[in-house]
Amino acid sequence: MSEVDRLRQALQAIVDFEPSDDLPEITHNPDACDECKTWAARKHPIQHACDTWYREYYRREDARKHAYNTQHYDMREIARAALRVG
Repeated sequence: MSEVDRLRQALQAIVDFEPSDDLPEITHNPDACDECKTWAARKHPIQHACDTWYREYYRREDARKHAYNTQHYDMREIARAALRVG
């Protein structure tokens, strides 16, 4: 395989790269939760929803950050493969 073909193949892999969005869904509905309504009524300066909502929100944020880092790692691997000689 020539150098041009190898680089073209690596660029095609970058173009074809599909980022994943397998994030957990937030199933908790603050509008239907009595505890969330209580927190909202208190107009608390820090907490505006119940702990369940926060746990789901931060679980999704952690999954998003992990997916983001994984996708960057995958792109770096494609770039390293393109730069490898031989």
